Amino acid sequence: MAELRAALKPDTDIGPGKWIDLAGMFAPEQTVQQLLNDIESGAIESLEELDAGFAAMHEDYPRYEWAWAADLLQKELGKSIEEITAADVIDVTNRWRQAVVELDNLLYADTRKEFAATAQIGFGVDGDDQTRHSDFAAVRGTFEADGFVAQIQKHIATKTGLANELLSRIEPLRANP
Repeated sequence: MAELRAALKPDTDIGPGKWIDLAGMFAPEQTVQQLLNDIESGAIESLEELDAGFAAMHEDYPRYEWAWAADLLQKELGKSIEEITAADVIDVTNRWRQAVVELDNLLYADTRKEFAATAQIGFGVDGDDQTRHSDFAAVRGTFEADGFVAQIQKHIATKTGLANELLSRIEPLRANP
């Protein structure tokens, strides 16, 4: 269990709290504020140094992200990292997998509406239903061959596989508290 808790423990205190969108790069407000302070104080004097500051934020993103996630996990479970059990991780993983699949299934159902007969109005106006369906398929494609539908299906498979892989590694730890 000590191994699990060591893996869960962040290696930085930076990350929990508010994050800021810097033109598409998300960063903890704390790091952005430090960068601004360094600019104002003259610690950063050139564009190269500023660029290095942004590069460091980008490089440390996974560490900050994990610190944020670990903080959220502790709040969600009402436990410190030292109190979290394998059963807790299994429960959170199962809930995460269920939420991801449910959301993707909603996207899948919504995308199906884009191929419904009501979406085909204006196609094949010079023919019957078969002509309308054929014209629609020629312009928009079919639901089964749609790229977005394939992405949703792939996302479900990938995230389910990820959850299953984690569960297979954590499950043996449940027996050894």
